[in-house]
Amino acid sequence: MKHIGIVAPLIPEAKCFTKAPVRKQAVSISNRLSLIVSGEGQIRASEATNTLIESGVDGLIVVGMAGALDPALSPGDLLIPEVIISESNQKYYCDKVWSSHIHEQIRNDSHNISIHPLYTSANVICNSEDKLKLHQQTQACAVDMESAAVIALAYQHQIPCMVIRTIIDPVNYAFPDYIFKLTDEFGEIPLTRLIPTVLLHPLELKKLYQLVIYYHQATHTLKKIAKLMEKLTTTGH
Repeated sequence: MKHIGIVAPLIPEAKCFTKAPVRKQAVSISNRLSLIVSGEGQIRASEATNTLIESGVDGLIVVGMAGALDPALSPGDLLIPEVIISESNQKYYCDKVWSSHIHEQIRNDSHNISIHPLYTSANVICNSEDKLKLHQQTQACAVDMESAAVIALAYQHQIPCMVIRTIIDPVNYAFPDYIFKLTDEFGEIPLTRLIPTVLLHPLELKKLYQLVIYYHQATHTLKKIAKLMEKLTTTGH
């Protein structure tokens, strides 16, 4: 593959791969790699993927964070799923040659790596009961909100596609109630809104502190993947 497009749904995820991510615009991060920040959700992910396809990419990767559905997964664990499951129960298979190559490149990595299915949801799954229920229903080990949209377009255009995610929230973690109200579609929270809200919800401060720790564990893994991206995207395709 000569030109690979990377879809990072959120700005914090994209910053692991480039210092200057731009919303909804593809930026070159190397001679072979272009990255676009799509924004949250499948509609935005589809729009971003179409932008990359129109630019002539011959491979696609989704990168970012995901929520654990499997209790065995912890923040910072790496997910390289073989299958993506949509809400309509459509199963999309990631490229086998590329997947084998990636595993070969990172097999000595100290991180726990899962290849089990990833489920793409239209909604945030943010409490333990819903996570466990979805795990039982789908056998997926984790959940995101974009990958099915990207790989569906890859199928349509016959372009190899991979997904590389890292776990941020474990099954037994529930987000502070206010987080999603404050976060914009690109995953950013203005401090001018966060600080007053935290002061109004002191009982949720422990949850926020835990989330910060999980976030750093997840982004640490993504930054390690970013350093390997050239190797991970050099295959026999």
